[in-house]
Amino acid sequence: MNILLLNGSASTTQTEFDLFLQSFEGKLEELGHQISLLTIKDMQINFCIGCFGCWVKHPGKCVFNDEQEKIYRAVLKSDLVILGSPLIMGFINSNIKKVCDRLIPLLRPYVEVFKGEIRHVRRYKKFPKFALLVEKELDTDEEDLILLKEIFERTTRNFHTQLIYLKTTQNSMEEIVYATIGH
Repeated sequence: MNILLLNGSASTTQTEFDLFLQSFEGKLEELGHQISLLTIKDMQINFCIGCFGCWVKHPGKCVFNDEQEKIYRAVLKSDLVILGSPLIMGFINSNIKKVCDRLIPLLRPYVEVFKGEIRHVRRYKKFPKFALLVEKELDTDEEDLILLKEIFERTTRNFHTQLIYLKTTQNSMEEIVYATIGH
């Protein structure tokens, strides 16, 4: 399986979260999977400015010429994209959020009704599944995780795919690996 692992850690020093993702990457590689680990803090990626140029000015291409292009290519060739993020105020951090916001050129601006909800029309025939791997805050509770999962389930439906799991770094490595390759 071709897996894209996005590390959203914002710390300028190596953290336990970074080490966890490196260990996770190693376990998946040992099992024969191809892993691309991209560390967002090391990439020059602008925040989406909501101009919709990617839909109306240059369809399918963001107005920013930055390293998000590398992420577009990696997403489209992956079978699974794992968004790795420490939680901040119960949500993914700004590094992963900006990457997600900037994925809209991969969709068309047109909408359709799907199971009673509106979603965008797909631009590409194949789109990978997604997973969330997060590091909890001290006050993260089950309700926080439920809300986060619901938000990303809706987001992935918009991309004509699915969220296969939300796991935390408190889950065992074996459980996370199994959820990743056993879906």
